[in-house]
Amino acid sequence: RTPRMMVRCFRAGVARCLRAPQRRGNWVLVVPPPSLRPVEGYRALVAGLLKEGGLEGHFFLGVLRDVDALCDLCLGIQQSPRLVVDLSEWDPAALFALALGMALGREVLLLRGRDPTPPFTPQGLPIQEYGSGEELVMALAQGLGIRLPEGRESGGGEEESKGQGTDEEPTQASPP
Repeated sequence: RTPRMMVRCFRAGVARCLRAPQRRGNWVLVVPPPSLRPVEGYRALVAGLLKEGGLEGHFFLGVLRDVDALCDLCLGIQQSPRLVVDLSEWDPAALFALALGMALGREVLLLRGRDPTPPFTPQGLPIQEYGSGEELVMALAQGLGIRLPEGRESGGGEEESKGQGTDEEPTQASPP
């Protein structure tokens, strides 16, 4: 599948996006579940792993309440060759990112926290489950092809996933 850009802007109804998206080769758009969007530990854990793999994480932290938020998410999807979509909770933003990302030919890694009754299970698409920060790191590394340093494969991320650890601020997807 050849990655594509939007043919028409759904917001303005014009031939091209008014925000002039540019593909960024090392960007990964991450759509966390709504309850984890304000959790610094989740973002820091994911951003740190992406950085180790030479990738730059951009996080959609909004709520799809209006066309501006939808436009921000669409822009992030167009600019990122890879998406990480966490389907742990019912979330219109995650479903929009999944659908548009697949339609535009992006590499999409689907994640879901372990839950006996998941809110959404995409049929026919691989999905990685995780139950801890360590398992999240392993799922991301495997799904994105990031080689972990010796010793990191078997631990080290649990504390960060609970909101402890790094003070580094990950980049947010935002208008240019």
